[in-house]
Amino acid sequence: VGFNQGLCVGIILGVEDNAHYDKKICVPKDIDIKERIRVVNNYIATQSNRAGEAFASLTFDAMAQKWPCRSK
Repeated sequence: VGFNQGLCVGIILGVEDNAHYDKKICVPKDIDIKERIRVVNNYIATQSNRAGEAFASLTFDAMAQKWPCRSK
């Protein structure tokens, strides 16, 4: 269980880091990893039609929907 949890956290942080660089995901600084995981899990739970897709793709969509970057 520990390895899989770490792998999921690593994917979430990797997707976020890459998308933040491209200004596609902007998570507020006060959001902790548990909240990030909660957002991704809740999103995936509503996407049963996408069950075969990569975890990273679903993670990106969940985080981009929850924390899109605002243009200034």
